[in-house]
Amino acid sequence: LLEIPRLPCFFRDRIALKPVPIIGTRQHKTTREVEGESHRFCCFFFSPVKKIIMATSIIKQGVGIDVSKKELSACFSNLEQGQKVRTLSTRTFDNTASGFKKMDAWISSHRKDTDVPFSILMEATGVYYEDAAYFIKGREHCVSVLLPNKTKAFAKSLDYKSKTDAIDAKILAQMALERALPEWEPLTPKML
Repeated sequence: LLEIPRLPCFFRDRIALKPVPIIGTRQHKTTREVEGESHRFCCFFFSPVKKIIMATSIIKQGVGIDVSKKELSACFSNLEQGQKVRTLSTRTFDNTASGFKKMDAWISSHRKDTDVPFSILMEATGVYYEDAAYFIKGREHCVSVLLPNKTKAFAKSLDYKSKTDAIDAKILAQMALERALPEWEPLTPKML
């Protein structure tokens, strides 16, 4: 009997010049030198497809909102195990009170687990973000407002080639998931 060195297509057994095939679906032919002679071996690889159903663990949920004068582009994303960012939905709403209500219903429909940390991020776009920020804060969500230069620097690090409202909302959602951002505080009567 001859000991064949560790090969992926053979069991680690002592065999007599004949390979021990691994029963399976894919055939692989190789030529090996055994005791100075060249032998052709026919091997079978067994590669069963196993479906393992794992519950994905959501670490954090976030919404990015790109604000313009007439509309809000929003993106709802999850941060999952392994630091994977998954975009669940993107949608555009009017920058009006009725649009804010529709956006709140949309957020509620995607936010299934209320125990998971949740934050909303938007850019400070002139005065157009203020009504939405007040509305979101009134719904007791954690909302952050950042200057465009900070979000632009983050977007640059992601190396996106295009720039649309939907992509900006996706970038803001990813930033909300990956960073611990300061919460926006509305003006108090003392500040006025």
